[in-house]
Amino acid sequence: MTVNHLVLFGAASDVACRYVLPALVGLQQSNGLPKDFTILAVTKRDWNDESQFRRHIQSRVAERQPDLNPRSLQALLAQMRHVSADLTNLDQFRRVTGSFRDPV
Repeated sequence: MTVNHLVLFGAASDVACRYVLPALVGLQQSNGLPKDFTILAVTKRDWNDESQFRRHIQSRVAERQPDLNPRSLQALLAQMRHVSADLTNLDQFRRVTGSFRDPV
């Protein structure tokens, strides 16, 4: 079974920007991700729009991993959708995790 979706809780965190997202960029560069792979980036902060969120993530990842290929990072960010949720609220957690039918 191929996993096509990743829910990344704390998507703007130091761990995500320093390790998780660079590793995903590496997988993407080596064709290790499915073509229809998507990332649901969950943060507590409510961003005004997707482009503002992506710019923030791009700068944080580039700051922590300066040797990362910027085009590959851009391609990965294009596969990312952001939602804001307070995961201590069970209804918001269900709203986030209930949006996928396939395995996550």
